[in-house]
Amino acid sequence: MCRSTSTVTRARCWHRTPRGIASVEWERGPGGWRFEASVPDGSEARIVVPSAQRTLGSGHHVVTIPV
Repeated sequence: MCRSTSTVTRARCWHRTPRGIASVEWERGPGGWRFEASVPDGSEARIVVPSAQRTLGSGHHVVTIPV
């Protein structure tokens, strides 16, 4: 799990799961959030920010969420 505070504007992390590598890179700017995530086959991931929540299936995703 990656968590943000109000002073962090970008982060990148990965985790080796039994199904493969799960990774996320995110950036928060004046217009909102941008996420780039890779989810292993047969898995799902959730993006949760104060203004929204998204569930992602397997594959590579680029998600933007406005403020």
